[in-house]
Amino acid sequence: MPLLNIIIPTYNRKRLLEECLNSILSQTFTDYKIIVVVDGSTDGTINMLEESFKGLEVIRGNGDWWWTKSVNKGIEAAFKYNPDNILLLNDDVVLPPEYLNNVMKAANENPGCLLGSSIKDIRTGKYTYIGTNLDWRKVRYKNLITLYDLEKLSEYIPVNHLPGRGLLIPIQVFSKLGLFDTRTFPQQKADADFSLRAINAGYNLVVATNAYLFSHVDEGPDKVYESNYSIANFFKRLYEKKSKQNIYYTLRFNIRHCPKRWLLSYSLINVSAIIIGYLKRWLVSEDL
Repeated sequence: MPLLNIIIPTYNRKRLLEECLNSILSQTFTDYKIIVVVDGSTDGTINMLEESFKGLEVIRGNGDWWWTKSVNKGIEAAFKYNPDNILLLNDDVVLPPEYLNNVMKAANENPGCLLGSSIKDIRTGKYTYIGTNLDWRKVRYKNLITLYDLEKLSEYIPVNHLPGRGLLIPIQVFSKLGLFDTRTFPQQKADADFSLRAINAGYNLVVATNAYLFSHVDEGPDKVYESNYSIANFFKRLYEKKSKQNIYYTLRFNIRHCPKRWLLSYSLINVSAIIIGYLKRWLVSEDL
């Protein structure tokens, strides 16, 4: 049985997925099984997988699974292989050849931890993520890039929450936590919610800086709202399920995890920052 199961949820991003899969097949570490969850793609993804990537497992969704159910379906499929670890990847990442070796080294040196990957912009090769810490009292996500010398990074950086892009989870964690929360967070916040639940259950979270992924930064889900500023996009960013700044899911996340003494102040400032930040960027774009 493979030591590692790699799960990639995807929807209508055939070109990016193909690049991602080719980078996995070029890894020096080979003891893995790939599971791709295709949630109703209509862009030829299934044909591409059947023609070019015959050794992996493909799970087909009905187009209404979104990220969280797609990931859960992949995890459920992985259980039959009895892996030591599950690795979640986005379809818009590219893996350097030693990435999986570095991930498994990090897992061996941090037993029982949830491990996050650092991120580099595929265009520039510069770090865009080495971890963030959520500060409920000061109402901010502290970007750790501002606190570290990027030329002298620690190999492992402790954090208090993790995204799902390059997230390594020891298989035994699911026995204690269950799967990702599809009902409460069908698309956004499910990864951060899972990692905070892990902390509450006694697990440590670490970002492995040597295990970095290249990311197509401009392919993120919220870029569509910023590419064309308008009243319509303003409201879509606040209410569409795929938006990272969906207010409904933001508030549900805060209510679940924010300490009660800071919940009201954090949520008011949090929502105000989402609204004002978009309007400010819109005004700046008008001046360009």
